[in-house]
Amino acid sequence: MKKVLLILALLLFPQFTLAQETVHDVELWFFNQNSCPYCAQAKLFLRDLKTEFPNLLVRDYEVEDDSGNAAVFSLMIEAYGIEDVGVPAFFIGDGFIDGYNESIGNSIRQTVEECSSVGCQSPGRFLQDYTPTDAVEDADIAWPWVIGGGFFVIIIIAMIVPRNKNKVIQ
Repeated sequence: MKKVLLILALLLFPQFTLAQETVHDVELWFFNQNSCPYCAQAKLFLRDLKTEFPNLLVRDYEVEDDSGNAAVFSLMIEAYGIEDVGVPAFFIGDGFIDGYNESIGNSIRQTVEECSSVGCQSPGRFLQDYTPTDAVEDADIAWPWVIGGGFFVIIIIAMIVPRNKNKVIQ
């Protein structure tokens, strides 16, 4: 009888039988330049890595043509206490890696795997007052729609509200 109850309990409540592994979100900041061939290889690697680790958020900062992203890169270099750095550059948790080749890719993969298991802080924690460039760009795109929508509402109200016509009777 006890065996039957045990089997029934295992079938009805499988979550108690299997320990579920917690997967933490992992944030990686990637600084690059469009003209950099190693950066192009790193982008392909990160694309594949995101497929392998769906919990990976890659923040892509192109620093050659975007002065805002270049300023963020400078702040990150200063916050991490790094000198003589180039691109591609990767910030993940408390770690920093620059350059790219297969060995560096394996090191990044291992760090992402470790952070997925035990958790890592966001590299952006040093930049509390910083708003990512991509968020600013999204907000800038919305403004024309807000203004246009406001004008549309004003026009509709003007058409609906009856006009007071004062006629002079003689």
